Amino acid sequence: MEQQFVFVDIDGTLYDHTHECIPSSALQAINDAVSNGHKLFLCTGRNQSDVGQLYSQLPFSGMIFSSGAQIVIQSENVHFHAFPIHSLNQLIEYLREHSI
Repeated sequence: MEQQFVFVDIDGTLYDHTHECIPSSALQAINDAVSNGHKLFLCTGRNQSDVGQLYSQLPFSGMIFSSGAQIVIQSENVHFHAFPIHSLNQLIEYLREHSI
């Protein structure tokens, strides 16, 4: 079987907000995919600090955080692109000026 890369989101895909857990069927699917030699990646818009320890205990080959701004593969941070502080300050000022 050819190795595949599988990208899994958290909200509404891996995590069931109704029951506040990762369903056993999702855990089984993850374990089956890894057993079949596939590489699984957690891919989320959340930043790393918003992703609980539970996910780091799952057999992911890597994790993509902040919609691609940070990529971790095999526990190594291979990409990180922070929002430039000057741009962030401009955005905050704009939001304040417009009461947003």
